[in-house]
Amino acid sequence: MRVAHKVPRPRLPQFSVQQGGERYKYIGDVTTYAEALQMAAATSINGVAGHLVTVEDEDEDAFLRSHYATAATGATGGMWLSGSDASTEGTWAWTSGNLNQQTFWQGNAPVSDRFTNWGAGEPQQGSQDCLIMDGEGLWADVPCGSAGGPRRVVAKYPRLLTTTTTLTTTTQTRTSHTVDADQHRSIHDLNSRLDATVNAVSDLTATVSTLQSSMENSLATIAATQSTNSASLTRIRQAIASVVQLLPEGSSDDGGAAAPAPRIAPSHRSKPSVQTSRCDVFDIILTRIISLAHQHHYHGAGSRGLQHEASC
Repeated sequence: MRVAHKVPRPRLPQFSVQQGGERYKYIGDVTTYAEALQMAAATSINGVAGHLVTVEDEDEDAFLRSHYATAATGATGGMWLSGSDASTEGTWAWTSGNLNQQTFWQGNAPVSDRFTNWGAGEPQQGSQDCLIMDGEGLWADVPCGSAGGPRRVVAKYPRLLTTTTTLTTTTQTRTSHTVDADQHRSIHDLNSRLDATVNAVSDLTATVSTLQSSMENSLATIAATQSTNSASLTRIRQAIASVVQLLPEGSSDDGGAAAPAPRIAPSHRSKPSVQTSRCDVFDIILTRIISLAHQHHYHGAGSRGLQHEASC
């Protein structure tokens, strides 16, 4: 004996589902149309308020049918849609969301070729003033009260969220508008990272400015030191020249007699001293000054100048 096995229907999604940039979420079962409107409007995703689901086209209708209307879990009385002809019998309009007050059916025909998916014999006249999608995925009008048992409530969240995000930097303020609702949190995180980056750049700029000021001060100190050393060496040269002028002349180039010149003190093992000229004395004194300058680690342009002048 063969046993027939039923194919299980898909389970209701437990989290929000995205379709065409919009989001949908099953939030529970209620018995009246007014409760459905209120329950959906009380929800939000990333700060975007929801509303009872509306249907704009065939793709959205197929999406809702496959995800919510024919799923096994939850109410079996179908799914509430945000449509009603309670205001004017036979004139059906959406009652929430971006399609609020938009008429989609009047009398026996759709308005402006707007999408509908009525089941056979629907809509009916009378007290059945609220819209559902039944378990087969077709539209039907039903009483707005508790007749027919609990029905599913699916909230719809708009595609676009109009918000203003301001980022202030040291140079300008940027403002962005019209942000995709499901990306709101990502944009908030991005703005936080941008703020941190701006602060880091500001700190780096301050550090570079401080280093630049320090380098300028160091260069100014070096320039002042070089100027002072150069002036000191000039005065030394002038003093040496004055001292040499006071010394007696040594032997002249023509072999004539000359006044005795100062003698350089010999060491205890040196040869007997010889007479020296002014030029010799100048060389000896200047060489000694250069040696002292090197011992004190001064190698400026002035010391090189002295070294070049050390020879007559």
